[in-house]
Amino acid sequence: MDRPDVSVIIPTYNRPRQLARCLEALSATRDETFEVIVADDGSSEPVEAVVHAFADRLDISYLLWTVLAPAPSLWPWGLPPANPSGNTQG
Repeated sequence: MDRPDVSVIIPTYNRPRQLARCLEALSATRDETFEVIVADDGSSEPVEAVVHAFADRLDISYLLWTVLAPAPSLWPWGLPPANPSGNTQG
């Protein structure tokens, strides 16, 4: 599989409907090679199920963060798995 041109990292917490709308829009995107990383900040709602529902349409990964911390501390956490073609690390 080719490396994606873009990594889309979506931090979320208890927003499965909004996440589904976002992933629906991304799945309609054409002519771009990208990966989607959903970084869940310990949701009690079915966020992971939403991610799995899009697995057949998107190059998508689900990461669960279980450490209690403010939202901004979660954002860089999604970066290490990102694998865009311009990435010179890893």
